Amino acid sequence: MNRAKLYRKITVWTSPVLFVLLALQLITGLASIKGREFARVSLGLINPADTGKLHTVWLVLITGIIVYLHGIAGLGTLITRAKFIRHKLIWEVAVVAIGCLLFAQFMILYFL
Repeated sequence: MNRAKLYRKITVWTSPVLFVLLALQLITGLASIKGREFARVSLGLINPADTGKLHTVWLVLITGIIVYLHGIAGLGTLITRAKFIRHKLIWEVAVVAIGCLLFAQFMILYFL
């Protein structure tokens, strides 16, 4: 499989996952602020403390990992399709290297 197809596959598979994760981020963020209203809407299944923990601890990590993967693959797709970029391999390596550095920074800051 060539790199362009791999980038497209990663982008296609991470898009719906990101959509669901971002919807959960928005809902749990609002739920941690408007606790009583959310408890009524969710029929008491989820309390504000659980939504706050889910919003600030678990969803951040999962969403961050998927966002970086989606972003690197999306930029890789852009580079492989762009007609005006001459040295595509150099640009791809630069995008992956910068993406990996930013991802490492995110993981270090998350786990500190």
